[in-house]
Amino acid sequence: MHLKGTDLNLLVALEALLTEKSVTLAAERLHVTQPAMSNALKRIRDRFGDEILVRNGRSLELTPAAQTMIFPLQEILAQAEALLNVGSAFDPMTARKTFRIMMSDYCADILLPPISKALSQLAPNIKCEVDFLNNKALYRLWSGDVDLCVTPQDLRLVDPSFKAGSFQRKEIFKDRFVCVVATSNPATRGGLDGETYRTSPHVCVRFGDGTISMDEQAKKQLGLDTKIIVPTVATLTKVVPGTDIIATVPERLVRDTRHLEGMKVLPCPLEIPEIVETMSWHPRADHDPSHSWFRQVMIDASAKLPPIGALAT
Repeated sequence: MHLKGTDLNLLVALEALLTEKSVTLAAERLHVTQPAMSNALKRIRDRFGDEILVRNGRSLELTPAAQTMIFPLQEILAQAEALLNVGSAFDPMTARKTFRIMMSDYCADILLPPISKALSQLAPNIKCEVDFLNNKALYRLWSGDVDLCVTPQDLRLVDPSFKAGSFQRKEIFKDRFVCVVATSNPATRGGLDGETYRTSPHVCVRFGDGTISMDEQAKKQLGLDTKIIVPTVATLTKVVPGTDIIATVPERLVRDTRHLEGMKVLPCPLEIPEIVETMSWHPRADHDPSHSWFRQVMIDASAKLPPIGALAT
Protein backbone atom coordinates (compact mmCIF):
# COMPACT_ATOMS: atom_id res chain seq x y z
CA MET A 1 0.00 0.00 0.00
CA HIS A 2 1.36 3.42 -0.97
CA LEU A 3 0.57 6.82 0.55
CA LYS A 4 0.31 8.39 -2.88
CA GLY A 5 -3.29 8.46 -3.98
CA THR A 6 -4.62 7.88 -0.46
CA ASP A 7 -7.23 10.27 0.88
CA LEU A 8 -5.67 11.20 4.23
CA ASN A 9 -9.06 12.29 5.52
CA LEU A 10 -9.86 8.60 5.70
CA LEU A 11 -7.35 8.31 8.54
CA VAL A 12 -9.37 10.81 10.56
CA ALA A 13 -12.52 8.80 9.91
CA LEU A 14 -10.71 5.57 10.74
CA GLU A 15 -9.54 6.92 14.10
CA ALA A 16 -13.09 7.95 14.98
CA LEU A 17 -14.42 4.52 14.01
CA LEU A 18 -11.74 2.70 15.98
CA THR A 19 -12.36 4.83 19.06
CA GLU A 20 -16.15 4.94 18.99
CA LYS A 21 -16.75 1.43 17.57
CA SER A 22 -19.91 2.87 16.07
CA VAL A 23 -20.67 4.42 12.70
CA THR A 24 -23.31 6.66 14.26
CA LEU A 25 -21.08 7.94 17.08
CA ALA A 26 -18.12 8.41 14.73
CA ALA A 27 -20.31 10.46 12.41
CA GLU A 28 -21.53 12.61 15.30
CA ARG A 29 -17.99 13.17 16.50
CA LEU A 30 -16.80 14.37 13.08
CA HIS A 31 -20.03 16.28 12.36
CA VAL A 32 -20.85 14.33 9.20
CA THR A 33 -23.91 12.36 8.22
CA GLN A 34 -24.22 8.66 8.97
CA PRO A 35 -24.33 7.74 5.24
CA ALA A 36 -21.09 9.71 4.73
CA MET A 37 -19.40 7.78 7.56
CA SER A 38 -20.74 4.48 6.23
CA ASN A 39 -19.24 5.34 2.85
CA ALA A 40 -15.92 6.19 4.54
CA LEU A 41 -15.95 2.81 6.32
CA LYS A 42 -16.52 1.04 2.99
CA ARG A 43 -13.56 2.86 1.44
CA ILE A 44 -11.41 2.07 4.50
CA ARG A 45 -12.31 -1.62 4.25
CA ASP A 46 -11.40 -1.64 0.58
CA ARG A 47 -8.14 0.18 1.24
CA PHE A 48 -6.98 -2.08 4.08
CA GLY A 49 -8.55 -5.31 2.90
CA ASP A 50 -10.05 -5.79 6.36
CA GLU A 51 -13.55 -5.45 7.82
CA ILE A 52 -12.27 -3.12 10.61
CA LEU A 53 -15.61 -3.36 12.46
CA VAL A 54 -17.62 -6.58 12.72
CA ARG A 55 -20.94 -7.22 14.37
CA ASN A 56 -21.05 -9.08 17.66
CA GLY A 57 -24.66 -9.39 18.77
CA ARG A 58 -26.14 -5.90 18.93
CA SER A 59 -22.80 -4.08 18.92
CA LEU A 60 -19.71 -3.73 16.74
CA GLU A 61 -16.21 -4.78 17.72
CA LEU A 62 -12.78 -4.24 16.22
CA THR A 63 -11.14 -6.94 14.15
CA PRO A 64 -7.69 -8.12 15.35
CA ALA A 65 -6.05 -6.06 12.61
CA ALA A 66 -8.02 -2.96 13.60
CA GLN A 67 -6.94 -3.34 17.23
CA THR A 68 -3.29 -3.03 16.20
CA MET A 69 -4.01 0.22 14.35
CA ILE A 70 -5.24 2.34 17.28
CA PHE A 71 -2.01 3.56 18.88
CA PRO A 72 0.00 4.05 15.64
CA LEU A 73 -2.89 5.90 14.01
CA GLN A 74 -3.47 8.22 16.96
CA GLU A 75 0.25 8.94 17.05
CA ILE A 76 0.32 9.78 13.33
CA LEU A 77 -2.66 12.12 13.61
CA ALA A 78 -1.25 13.83 16.70
CA GLN A 79 2.08 14.38 14.96
CA ALA A 80 0.30 15.78 11.92
CA GLU A 81 -1.60 18.23 14.12
CA ALA A 82 1.65 19.26 15.83
CA LEU A 83 3.25 19.78 12.41
CA LEU A 84 0.41 22.07 11.35
CA ASN A 85 0.97 24.13 14.51
CA VAL A 86 4.71 24.66 13.91
CA GLY A 87 5.52 28.35 13.73
CA SER A 88 2.04 29.44 14.76
CA ALA A 89 1.97 32.22 17.34
CA PHE A 90 0.01 31.78 20.54
CA ASP A 91 -1.60 34.73 22.26
CA PRO A 92 -3.47 33.59 25.40
CA MET A 93 -5.48 36.82 25.50
CA THR A 94 -7.10 36.09 22.13
CA ALA A 95 -6.74 32.31 21.72
CA ARG A 96 -9.76 30.02 21.89
CA LYS A 97 -8.85 26.55 23.06
CA THR A 98 -9.96 23.88 25.51
CA PHE A 99 -7.41 21.99 27.59
CA ARG A 100 -8.44 18.60 28.92
CA ILE A 101 -6.88 17.44 32.18
CA MET A 102 -7.23 14.37 34.35
CA MET A 103 -6.44 14.54 38.06
CA SER A 104 -7.74 13.25 41.38
CA ASP A 105 -10.41 15.15 43.28
CA TYR A 106 -7.70 16.01 45.80
CA CYS A 107 -5.45 17.60 43.16
CA ALA A 108 -8.45 19.40 41.67
CA ASP A 109 -9.24 20.86 45.09
CA ILE A 110 -5.65 22.07 45.45
CA LEU A 111 -4.84 23.25 41.93
CA LEU A 112 -8.04 24.47 40.30
CA PRO A 113 -8.50 27.67 42.35
CA PRO A 114 -5.14 29.20 41.28
CA ILE A 115 -5.51 27.82 37.73
CA SER A 116 -8.99 29.32 37.42
CA LYS A 117 -7.71 32.67 38.67
CA ALA A 118 -4.83 32.64 36.19
CA LEU A 119 -7.10 31.79 33.24
CA SER A 120 -9.59 34.52 34.12
CA GLN A 121 -6.77 37.09 34.20
CA LEU A 122 -4.56 35.91 31.35
CA ALA A 123 -6.73 33.94 28.93
CA PRO A 124 -10.44 34.84 28.96
CA ASN A 125 -11.29 32.48 26.07
CA ILE A 126 -9.26 29.46 27.22
CA LYS A 127 -11.37 26.69 28.72
CA CYS A 128 -10.35 23.85 30.99
CA GLU A 129 -12.17 20.51 31.23
CA VAL A 130 -11.22 18.35 34.21
CA ASP A 131 -12.02 14.67 34.54
CA PHE A 132 -11.21 12.57 37.58
CA LEU A 133 -8.21 10.29 37.34
CA ASN A 134 -8.96 6.64 36.57
CA ASN A 135 -7.23 3.58 35.14
CA LYS A 136 -7.88 4.81 31.57
CA ALA A 137 -6.03 8.09 32.13
CA LEU A 138 -2.65 7.06 30.69
CA TYR A 139 -4.26 5.51 27.64
CA ARG A 140 -6.27 8.69 27.06
CA LEU A 141 -3.14 10.80 27.46
CA TRP A 142 -1.16 8.67 25.01
CA SER A 143 -3.99 8.70 22.48
CA GLY A 144 -4.39 12.48 22.62
CA ASP A 145 -7.84 12.39 24.18
CA VAL A 146 -6.52 14.48 27.09
CA ASP A 147 -3.72 17.03 27.21
CA LEU A 148 -2.32 16.56 30.70
CA CYS A 149 -2.54 14.18 33.62
CA VAL A 150 -1.64 15.00 37.20
CA THR A 151 -0.70 11.73 38.86
CA PRO A 152 1.32 10.25 41.69
CA GLN A 153 4.99 9.89 40.84
CA ASP A 154 4.54 6.13 40.55
CA LEU A 155 2.40 5.67 37.43
CA ARG A 156 1.79 2.04 38.38
CA LEU A 157 -0.70 3.36 40.92
CA VAL A 158 -2.75 4.69 38.00
CA ASP A 159 -2.47 1.77 35.59
CA PRO A 160 -0.02 -1.08 36.31
CA SER A 161 -0.59 -2.57 32.85
CA PHE A 162 0.13 0.53 30.73
CA LYS A 163 3.09 -0.05 28.41
CA ALA A 164 2.36 2.07 25.33
CA GLY A 165 5.20 4.51 25.79
CA SER A 166 6.85 7.10 28.00
CA PHE A 167 5.69 10.60 28.85
CA GLN A 168 7.34 13.88 29.58
CA ARG A 169 6.93 14.58 33.29
CA LYS A 170 7.51 17.34 35.81
CA GLU A 171 7.02 17.35 39.55
CA ILE A 172 4.59 20.10 40.51
CA PHE A 173 4.03 19.73 44.25
CA LYS A 174 4.64 17.57 47.29
CA ASP A 175 2.48 16.81 50.28
CA ARG A 176 2.54 14.66 53.37
CA PHE A 177 -0.02 12.56 55.18
CA VAL A 178 -1.58 13.72 58.43
CA CYS A 179 -4.29 12.17 60.56
CA VAL A 180 -7.78 13.52 61.17
CA VAL A 181 -9.55 12.26 64.29
CA ALA A 182 -12.72 13.16 66.15
CA THR A 183 -12.27 15.62 69.01
CA SER A 184 -14.51 13.30 71.03
CA ASN A 185 -12.22 10.29 70.51
CA PRO A 186 -10.79 9.48 73.98
CA ALA A 187 -7.92 7.46 72.48
CA THR A 188 -6.44 10.56 70.82
CA ARG A 189 -7.06 13.27 73.41
CA GLY A 190 -3.41 13.32 74.36
CA GLY A 191 -2.16 12.91 70.80
CA LEU A 192 -1.76 9.92 68.51
CA ASP A 193 0.89 7.26 69.06
CA GLY A 194 1.86 4.37 66.84
CA GLU A 195 0.00 1.74 68.85
CA THR A 196 -3.29 3.67 68.77
CA TYR A 197 -2.84 4.29 65.05
CA ARG A 198 -2.29 0.56 64.36
CA THR A 199 -5.22 -0.69 66.46
CA SER A 200 -7.83 1.94 65.51
CA PRO A 201 -10.29 1.51 62.63
CA HIS A 202 -9.47 3.48 59.48
CA VAL A 203 -11.20 4.95 56.44
CA CYS A 204 -9.43 4.87 53.09
CA VAL A 205 -10.15 5.85 49.49
CA ARG A 206 -10.56 3.51 46.56
CA PHE A 207 -11.47 5.18 43.29
CA GLY A 208 -14.62 4.19 41.45
CA ASP A 209 -12.81 2.12 38.82
CA GLY A 210 -11.04 0.07 41.47
CA THR A 211 -7.72 1.96 41.21
CA ILE A 212 -5.70 1.51 44.39
CA SER A 213 -4.83 4.82 46.07
CA MET A 214 -1.56 5.60 47.88
CA ASP A 215 -3.67 5.73 51.03
CA GLU A 216 -5.04 2.20 50.62
CA GLN A 217 -1.68 0.83 49.50
CA ALA A 218 0.02 2.20 52.63
CA LYS A 219 -2.68 0.78 54.91
CA LYS A 220 -2.37 -2.66 53.33
CA GLN A 221 1.39 -2.62 53.80
CA LEU A 222 0.95 -1.67 57.46
CA GLY A 223 -1.77 -4.29 58.00
CA LEU A 224 -4.29 -1.76 59.27
CA ASP A 225 -8.01 -2.37 59.77
CA THR A 226 -9.95 -0.49 57.10
CA LYS A 227 -13.52 -0.13 58.29
CA ILE A 228 -14.90 2.17 55.59
CA ILE A 229 -13.89 2.69 51.96
CA VAL A 230 -14.94 5.89 50.18
CA PRO A 231 -14.70 6.84 46.48
CA THR A 232 -12.99 10.25 46.75
CA VAL A 233 -10.25 11.80 48.86
CA ALA A 234 -12.54 14.69 49.79
CA THR A 235 -14.97 12.34 51.57
CA LEU A 236 -12.34 10.74 53.84
CA THR A 237 -13.00 13.12 56.73
CA LYS A 238 -16.80 12.97 56.45
CA VAL A 239 -17.05 9.73 58.43
CA VAL A 240 -14.74 10.79 61.29
CA PRO A 241 -16.87 13.04 63.61
CA GLY A 242 -18.26 11.20 66.62
CA THR A 243 -16.33 7.98 65.89
CA ASP A 244 -12.99 6.35 66.71
CA ILE A 245 -12.13 6.17 62.98
CA ILE A 246 -8.86 7.69 61.80
CA ALA A 247 -8.60 9.33 58.36
CA THR A 248 -5.09 9.61 56.93
CA VAL A 249 -5.26 12.47 54.44
CA PRO A 250 -2.97 14.82 52.50
CA GLU A 251 -2.12 17.83 54.67
CA ARG A 252 -3.00 20.35 51.95
CA LEU A 253 -6.57 19.08 51.96
CA VAL A 254 -7.07 19.98 55.63
CA ARG A 255 -4.84 23.05 55.96
CA ASP A 256 -7.75 25.19 57.03
CA THR A 257 -8.92 23.39 60.17
CA ARG A 258 -11.85 25.78 60.53
CA HIS A 259 -13.72 23.50 58.12
CA LEU A 260 -13.17 20.43 60.31
CA GLU A 261 -16.01 20.77 62.80
CA GLY A 262 -15.79 18.09 65.48
CA MET A 263 -12.34 17.02 64.26
CA LYS A 264 -8.67 17.82 64.76
CA VAL A 265 -5.51 17.22 62.76
CA LEU A 266 -2.58 15.33 64.24
CA PRO A 267 0.80 14.27 62.86
CA CYS A 268 0.92 10.73 61.52
CA PRO A 269 2.89 8.62 64.03
CA LEU A 270 4.10 6.14 61.41
CA GLU A 271 6.38 6.84 58.50
CA ILE A 272 4.35 6.93 55.28
CA PRO A 273 5.99 7.91 51.97
CA GLU A 274 5.44 11.54 51.01
CA ILE A 275 3.05 12.44 48.22
CA VAL A 276 4.72 13.58 45.01
CA GLU A 277 2.32 14.79 42.33
CA THR A 278 3.63 15.05 38.78
CA MET A 279 2.31 16.55 35.58
CA SER A 280 2.57 14.23 32.56
CA TRP A 281 2.16 15.00 28.87
CA HIS A 282 2.88 13.32 25.56
CA PRO A 283 6.29 14.15 23.99
CA ARG A 284 4.56 15.35 20.83
CA ALA A 285 3.21 18.34 22.77
CA ASP A 286 6.67 19.46 23.89
CA HIS A 287 6.98 22.27 21.36
CA ASP A 288 3.32 23.18 20.98
CA PRO A 289 3.18 26.88 21.99
CA SER A 290 -0.27 26.68 23.57
CA HIS A 291 0.57 23.49 25.45
CA SER A 292 3.84 24.96 26.72
CA TRP A 293 1.97 28.03 27.92
CA PHE A 294 -0.64 25.98 29.79
CA ARG A 295 2.01 23.78 31.39
CA GLN A 296 3.62 26.94 32.73
CA VAL A 297 0.25 28.01 34.14
CA MET A 298 0.14 24.70 36.00
CA ILE A 299 3.69 25.14 37.26
CA ASP A 300 3.02 28.72 38.41
CA ALA A 301 -0.18 27.63 40.16
CA SER A 302 1.64 24.92 42.10
CA ALA A 303 4.48 27.31 42.98
CA LYS A 304 1.96 29.56 44.76
CA LEU A 305 0.79 26.79 47.09
CA PRO A 306 1.65 27.37 50.75
CA PRO A 307 4.37 25.15 52.21
CA ILE A 308 3.39 21.96 53.97
CA GLY A 309 3.87 21.87 57.71
CA ALA A 310 2.00 25.16 58.11
CA LEU A 311 -1.52 24.19 59.17
CA ALA A 312 -3.96 27.09 59.48
CA THR A 313 -5.87 27.11 62.78
